[in-house]
Amino acid sequence: MFITAIFATVKISNRMEFPEDTDVFGRTLETKSSTIESYVTVNRYEDRVDIKTVIDNTVKNHRIRALFDTGIKTNTHIADQQFGTIRRDNYLEQVECWEQENWEEKYYPIYPQQKFVDVSDDQKGISILNKGLPQYEILHGEQPTIALTLLAGTDYMGKQDLVDRPGRRSGLHVETPDSLLLGRHEMEYSIIPHQGNEIEAGIGIKASEFITPFVTVPVATKRTKVFYVTIVGSFVLMTREWPLVH
Repeated sequence: MFITAIFATVKISNRMEFPEDTDVFGRTLETKSSTIESYVTVNRYEDRVDIKTVIDNTVKNHRIRALFDTGIKTNTHIADQQFGTIRRDNYLEQVECWEQENWEEKYYPIYPQQKFVDVSDDQKGISILNKGLPQYEILHGEQPTIALTLLAGTDYMGKQDLVDRPGRRSGLHVETPDSLLLGRHEMEYSIIPHQGNEIEAGIGIKASEFITPFVTVPVATKRTKVFYVTIVGSFVLMTREWPLVH
């Protein structure tokens, strides 16, 4: 735990066993362990809970997600897009007939996003903000859980005869070893519980502030010294003073 007058951070560490690999027939019985560390930060001047997760990925063809049980009953949700937001259904009942109606593939409520996804009703809501994590899924229909994809590795651009996409490839059958995402990866995201809907709570502005924070800049004065200034919320902090080196 790290505590200052402005923020506090707690480290949560887990060592988890995962199947070593996955293919169209299932997951292997052999396992490997991976370490997942999350740094959870609260700031006295912000209404967010910021999380940085560090994953040491040692296995192939799998996905790691963070799940957020919203505790809200609703059939739709909001996601940020390039030029605004979009409201989507949490679940499509038609998907239950996909095989009988000969759909080319089974539909999943897995969607793209930009800065945030929000679940809310008329009284309250919860938003999950992210820095460069574009994929999410809504689980459990009208009692939605937000599943934010943190890491998803694959060894081929496309595969054929998949369980939910029979017969045809999902893309070019080209090996993509770098897309296995082995090794150490960091991702950042944040939780904002709020009153009202995402517009009333100003989630769009808060999401922009989260992904593009103010930065520390050097300012030269006539006394040839540099002051480092940090802006936190509505406050300006003079953090250090260094001699100016020519």
